[in-house]
Amino acid sequence: MTWGSLKSQIQNLGFAAESEMSQYSQSLIEASNYAMLEVATEIDPLVKKIAVSQYNPENLLTNQSNGYLLSDEPSFIAQSPAAYCFECDGTGTAYIKKDGTTLTTIPLSTTERAFKIYRGFITETGEITLEFTSNYLGIVRHIALYERVYGAALNDIPPLGEYTRHDIIALTAGIANGTFMSFTGKVQREADGETDEYADYLIEEHGIIAFKRDEEGQFIVFYNAYPDEITAQTTDNYALPIKPEAAKLIPLLAASRIWQDDDATKSAVYYNQYQIAKEAYTKIKKPNKTATWQNTKGYY
Repeated sequence: MTWGSLKSQIQNLGFAAESEMSQYSQSLIEASNYAMLEVATEIDPLVKKIAVSQYNPENLLTNQSNGYLLSDEPSFIAQSPAAYCFECDGTGTAYIKKDGTTLTTIPLSTTERAFKIYRGFITETGEITLEFTSNYLGIVRHIALYERVYGAALNDIPPLGEYTRHDIIALTAGIANGTFMSFTGKVQREADGETDEYADYLIEEHGIIAFKRDEEGQFIVFYNAYPDEITAQTTDNYALPIKPEAAKLIPLLAASRIWQDDDATKSAVYYNQYQIAKEAYTKIKKPNKTATWQNTKGYY
């Protein structure tokens, strides 16, 4: 269904003429976006997928996952690291030094009594020292001085924890009809030329998926996406990113929304028609029949 077709169907539902409809141009856009989002959220999700690569750079330090007291002023030395990363819960200061000269000063503070990730790039070569100091109790852990990283963004410097986190909201921002809404629960892993279903992951705060750090390869994350909003600049030939059968529900819900203030009776009629059509579509999409299955993979 195109934007032009949607407008035409809405006009046929409630307006005597196109001139009358033009008085509701902004309401038409808002109601159409509401209806399209409702369909994409509750009835027929807009499923997308994104590939997330995970390859861990070499940490020039060894056995640095355990915690150290900041007040003990721990220090770590590596030869020509390209980046640093560590987690800290406490107040103090970290220094990146070369030959006793401070290259970078990193203030450490947290107000939430939780570990915070600090990371950055090191441009100098030679023997580099990472030092910590504090007059207070605090812990630093998961300390890494990486030989190389995979890009010029801070997010290309991975934390050293058990899991590596990926922000799918950030990764999908700007993708046409592909901005992250929610996870579907389906993940695949590509490694050694094979693609398999993958279940050993964590879902954390909204939009964050975490894979075990020692699991390398390319992960295919399936997710439900937001449809792009219609605007005043949207052309009539723009195709709505909703399946054709599901898109048929949009005019009824949009018309109900448009008329809810000016004509409650008309609005109720269209909403009831929408509910009937929604129920019918849901039955077609998910037939009510008895079936048996056996889960042999440990996931579904």
